[in-house]
Amino acid sequence: MVEFIKYGVYLPLIDSRCKCIYPIRFGDNITVRTQMTIIHSTYLEFKYEMVNMDNEDKTITKAFSKHALTDLDMNLIFGSNELLDLLKAKSNVQ
Repeated sequence: MVEFIKYGVYLPLIDSRCKCIYPIRFGDNITVRTQMTIIHSTYLEFKYEMVNMDNEDKTITKAFSKHALTDLDMNLIFGSNELLDLLKAKSNVQ
């Protein structure tokens, strides 16, 4: 998040969903995998997968979040931005 702020970009949450597939228990060895799936001129989308590493990498939760790209005053950022150009260049997401 600090990198986004450095470029004058803030990411307020505008949508999220979570689907719990299997329960998580205290002491389970959990890994959260995060992937950026959409880089749009006004928003970013991420998908998340929680995996129980003690149970053959069993997926226990899937989720997604959508974040608007705004400036400090919460005005949408439209079009090209130095940070968006950098994200597109460093990822396979378009």
